[in-house]
Amino acid sequence: MSGNTPGPWTFVPREEYRGPLVQRGREGGFYVQGSSERREDADARLIASAPMLLEALIEAEKYLIDSGKPFNSLAIHQAIALATGETR
Repeated sequence: MSGNTPGPWTFVPREEYRGPLVQRGREGGFYVQGSSERREDADARLIASAPMLLEALIEAEKYLIDSGKPFNSLAIHQAIALATGETR
């Protein structure tokens, strides 16, 4: 994978004066801003789970390929390519 930042990433709940934080290991992190607190929290949780979701998707793709059963892989390929910056 060439374009993704490895996990783990952590969701840190909002403080009184700032939105939620996505902490990227020891590399620092960033605050998530949006149109509402609810949207900010939801976006931050989704972003923080991205490395785990990517790993799960890659494992699922391997499993499906190894199973030999037909499956529609276009969405899986596109999601992995988007997350990694690769052309698949």
